[in-house]
Amino acid sequence: MSLVTLEDTKNRLSVDFSTKDDEIQALINSAEGYLYLGSGLTAEDFEGEEVNEKVKALAQEYIYLKVYLDYYMAHDEINDQRLIAIMKQLQYWAVIS
Repeated sequence: MSLVTLEDTKNRLSVDFSTKDDEIQALINSAEGYLYLGSGLTAEDFEGEEVNEKVKALAQEYIYLKVYLDYYMAHDEINDQRLIAIMKQLQYWAVIS
């Protein structure tokens, strides 16, 4: 299971064609790998009735932002700091849960 869908991610990227689906899915998988390496969180941590929806939305936003920056090669200092800030919040949540 994934935290985000290919279709939702394509909407975020404003991509309405399917020729890049494999590339976008690989970027999603990579972002989820970064999420796990940075916080220890996986999609399975957000399943069930006791899921903190705000933390799940934050994890999804991390993935969307990482994919966007990678897809459009838009990494810069400010956007990378945004990724780091989101990851720090997710790390904190992973420790207290």
